[in-house]
Amino acid sequence: MRVAVLSFAHVHAATYLTLLRDRDDVELVAADPDAPPGDPDRGRTLAERLAVPYAESWDEVFAQPLDAAIVTSENTRHRRLVERAAAAGAHVLCEKPLATTEADARAVIDACARAGVGLMTAYPVRFGPAFTALHHAVSDGSLGRLISVHGTNNGSNPARSSPWFGSRELAGGGA
Repeated sequence: MRVAVLSFAHVHAATYLTLLRDRDDVELVAADPDAPPGDPDRGRTLAERLAVPYAESWDEVFAQPLDAAIVTSENTRHRRLVERAAAAGAHVLCEKPLATTEADARAVIDACARAGVGLMTAYPVRFGPAFTALHHAVSDGSLGRLISVHGTNNGSNPARSSPWFGSRELAGGGA
């Protein structure tokens, strides 16, 4: 399976690259030609550090057939990469949020539907063991009738490692 990781802007890009790099059934290609002006070698540097194949341009990535693409760009750049991956016939996993506007969300959903490829937004916690067990306990009724649920997600502010998270232009203004 040939998989592309599109952009290294998101903090999860390195995790995807590492996990896919070590699979025997995956041929990996990565690209980050939209790196910020202050860090133009961001993609090449990370690809070398992780020992993954690197493409210098989007055209180079899409010149060969793809089975799947993982979009880890800045939020406002998701649409163009999802649309391009779908047009190339690749199933798409897009980092959250799927889009920053309703129009962009509808456009990527429609693009994937027209191309006949799958589209999924990356919500990895939903597949974690604790959440899977909780889902089963709720589904089988062993917890009884739920009245309310309160949850907390603890972590560091991604804007520290990826300054674009605080940029209205690139992050979309937050939710």
